[in-house]
Amino acid sequence: MSAYAEPLQKELREKGERAGLLLPRGVGVYTFPHRTFQEYLAACYLTDQDFPEKLAELACADPNRWREVALLAAAKASHGGDFAVWVLVDRLCHRDPGQAAANLKEIWGAHLAGQVLVESAKLTKVSGRNEEKKALVQNWLVHILRQKDFPATERTLAGNTLAHLGETRREVTTINEMQFCLVPAGPFWMGEEKELHRNAYLNYDYWLSRYPVTNAQFAAFVQAGGYKTERYWPEAKAADVWKEGKVKGRLDNKPYEQPEDFGTPFNLPNHPVVGITWYEMLAFTRWLTEIGHEKKWLGEKMKIDLPSEAEWEKAGRGGEEIFQPLRIIALDKIRAEHYTIEPRKPNEKPQRRYPWSDDADSNCANYTETKIGATNAVGCFPDGASPYGCEEMSGNVWEWMRSLWGKEYPYEPKDGRENLEAPHDVARVLRGGSFYNDASGVRCAFRDWYNPNLRGRLSGFRLSARPLSF
Repeated sequence: MSAYAEPLQKELREKGERAGLLLPRGVGVYTFPHRTFQEYLAACYLTDQDFPEKLAELACADPNRWREVALLAAAKASHGGDFAVWVLVDRLCHRDPGQAAANLKEIWGAHLAGQVLVESAKLTKVSGRNEEKKALVQNWLVHILRQKDFPATERTLAGNTLAHLGETRREVTTINEMQFCLVPAGPFWMGEEKELHRNAYLNYDYWLSRYPVTNAQFAAFVQAGGYKTERYWPEAKAADVWKEGKVKGRLDNKPYEQPEDFGTPFNLPNHPVVGITWYEMLAFTRWLTEIGHEKKWLGEKMKIDLPSEAEWEKAGRGGEEIFQPLRIIALDKIRAEHYTIEPRKPNEKPQRRYPWSDDADSNCANYTETKIGATNAVGCFPDGASPYGCEEMSGNVWEWMRSLWGKEYPYEPKDGRENLEAPHDVARVLRGGSFYNDASGVRCAFRDWYNPNLRGRLSGFRLSARPLSF
């Protein structure tokens, strides 16, 4: 060591200690007080050494250690323009997921490529060649959402990244391609333990939407002038909730003509719509029924509605017989009111506690044990699908029913519990639980209630398409 180097190193150590950048851990051994310092310096080094190959290799092989380094390196590289960012994206994600069985490194590479783009690329102006790279990343993110072995928190993050890059799944962004699952007529079990009852009165086939209604889909109603169309709001008008094209709930400090905005991620287009009252959901179903009849998506003898408790619970846990393959089609193909169902083997346990089985599983639903703490883009929990194909009936958001609270089991539809004209201070039923509930609150049989003129960030809705005569 030269005569000049030793005093310099001593001075650097002393300054580092005084500034809190270095902490002594032994004789001649120092560490950083926070991992971020180490990650930043590693990022600085890797942007100048064999960029982007070495960085991409490390990040894909050990993302828990190198993810933040890759994101910091991308941000640093972007100071010289977007070119370096897109070079890194190309190295992280360069092959379509359909070309071969994707391995874990490729999945992580595409996942990180999406994050790099959102955090460091200028997405308002993308060249043609880079548009192809962006589309490849979007394709991968949709693929990642359905990877059951990929961590649920990472699938959720991929859904948020996809929303920022541009959601490509038309079934979650459009109205006419919204998907519905066929639920056949027949007996099923409702309730749990002492309240468990066999209900056989659902003697009609109906369809339940595969996912909760999303922000993008509800926005179509807003943009079409749904709030200003008086015929969609008779109950809200009678309850003095709707007036002159705006809705004012009991605790609202101002009238609304769109959902209340709870910020990101709640307002992302592929997340379930929240921040609306029961009356706004009901108005949406009226509008969608009207559009469906006008465009001949729906049969003349069918309507779109909020589900009843019975419709929701049967779709969630299954009936006494199931069928294969599942029938899941877009709204614009629901044109008849009855379908021929081929009976199959009996369901092994039609009294199951959750849509997927008797056992709680944080990989199957977004609730407290999943540790997400907010809503998720729909489609992140394929393992949680019900026997009929409906997804996220447990967790994510509470789902409003058309049914009144206060009516007990056994379920009797003619006892007034489906009366839409009941006084506005009578609560309506919620089902399914939310990201805020524990495992007991996301059971198929769990019931809760809320006042129909209140709004919040925990509740949304899905749709039932059923014959008018029921």
